[in-house]
Amino acid sequence: MVDPDFCSTAAKADEWLPIKADTDAALALGMARIIIERKLYDADFLRDFTDFPILVRQDNGKRLLAGDVGALATEAGSRTIPEYRRLFVIRSGGDFRILDPENLAATRAELEGEFEVTLADGSSVKVETVFTALQKLLVEYDLDKVAAITGLDPLQIERVAVDAAGNTPLHVIYGASNYQWYNGDLKGRALSLLPVLTGSIGRSGAGISTYAGQYRIRFDLRSWWFPEGGKLNWVAYLHFLQGKGPNYPQNGIKAMVGAWGNPFDQHNMSNILKDRAASGELEFIMTTDFRMTTSCLWSDVVFPAPSWYEVFLNAGDAATRGIKDGDLVQIHNDRGKTRAYAILDPGCSAGTAIFEEGWWSRYLAGEGYNSLTFPWIKPLHEVYFVPGMWSPTTVWNECLVDVRRMSA
Repeated sequence: MVDPDFCSTAAKADEWLPIKADTDAALALGMARIIIERKLYDADFLRDFTDFPILVRQDNGKRLLAGDVGALATEAGSRTIPEYRRLFVIRSGGDFRILDPENLAATRAELEGEFEVTLADGSSVKVETVFTALQKLLVEYDLDKVAAITGLDPLQIERVAVDAAGNTPLHVIYGASNYQWYNGDLKGRALSLLPVLTGSIGRSGAGISTYAGQYRIRFDLRSWWFPEGGKLNWVAYLHFLQGKGPNYPQNGIKAMVGAWGNPFDQHNMSNILKDRAASGELEFIMTTDFRMTTSCLWSDVVFPAPSWYEVFLNAGDAATRGIKDGDLVQIHNDRGKTRAYAILDPGCSAGTAIFEEGWWSRYLAGEGYNSLTFPWIKPLHEVYFVPGMWSPTTVWNECLVDVRRMSA
């Protein structure tokens, strides 16, 4: 688990890496260097299912096109490929060859090497494999430098890299905060090297993925909702809305008990849920939440549950500011301010202030923690994300703040 905060997931992990915020890419590159130097990578996978054997021109950093190579230009011109494909060059059996973009047969390509190629115009250019170029880049990311950037123990970085390579399939999961940073795509590229190097793509349990919107709760749901020895009769939410499905009870569902998810506003087809409530088909609705959500307004009974009305601080940072556990503090910068009660958390890394959930601004005289950020627009979001939904979305170069005590 890689997180500046000793969160609930870190508490259950075999390894917790208390990384400095926004240094994930350096960690990934440092781990990649260890995997390569120790030859813990899957060479066959890299040859046949990645661009690592493809030759790159050293003069412009671009991949070498077969049509630009004197010995391959005629063959390249006779090939018929889709418009979205390109004919790149690999080195195999001591010769330069065209990589067939429509065939996944083994290439026996050379993963490493630097060569000189004669171009179609008679000039020559030096080339190298992508894998060789990557190794040159990783020279900068030795253990000591990565440890200095990330604030981690170099021995732990080394241990985790070796363990990751030796326990495949490897699956990297990173949170939404990574890709919402301005250079978050570069973090994703660096992190993706780890499953790629270990051949952990296209296999069950392998890959790289993200998650967002996971709510953290502080009690054991099963012990509260289900009697000892009871069996969960699960009905999928969309089956619940449609009134049918493989586990839908014969006499229907008459009561709905929920919490913290705000389904009357945020879940799929909330209008259908409202129709079922308004018609009387749902005879009883109970909601547990710490905010007066839309779902609370539709409920017969609301339990106002206490939850994360706090900001988590490192004890050392708090001491230098005269802040004690439970003090009301103001979190501020030149863009905005908000307030919360301080929780001194020994698992909170120095130099960080963490909101796991924040109050709505109407509870804080118009203040809110999103006022501390600034709406930079990332060009890649405008290119790749769906217009009107994630294009563009807010990205952060930083969210530098300070904290001061307001009252005990």
